[in-house]
Amino acid sequence: MSKNMQNSILPTLHFVESLRLEKRRAERSKAHLSLLLFSFQTDSTTRQEQMLEFISILQKNTRETDIKGWVNNRVIGLVLPYTDEKGLKKCVDKIETNNRHLRYTLISGTYPDHIFSRVLAEGVDKPD
Repeated sequence: MSKNMQNSILPTLHFVESLRLEKRRAERSKAHLSLLLFSFQTDSTTRQEQMLEFISILQKNTRETDIKGWVNNRVIGLVLPYTDEKGLKKCVDKIETNNRHLRYTLISGTYPDHIFSRVLAEGVDKPD
């Protein structure tokens, strides 16, 4: 994986901690917070190639303030601070418009959706 891509995607522990902090900020300020989980199910060689390509798509189609990170070795998470359901849908549409062939499973939610507690509770385990 290129150095630039490594720096743009947080390792699992940092991502989970960032999610925890953003969740607390949303609770205090009543700001919107959304989360996307992209799960890749292919074999490890193909998955790595797909994930590298997908990371490039994320970099081009998300805001600088959006937090990208590994949830585990086959799931990439995207935290969208100050983003409600409408903004979440726009983000998903933008990513999907620019991704014509990569296959993944998408799970999304806006706080207080259970997806937040699940990722935080499982930490490095897979959020299926």
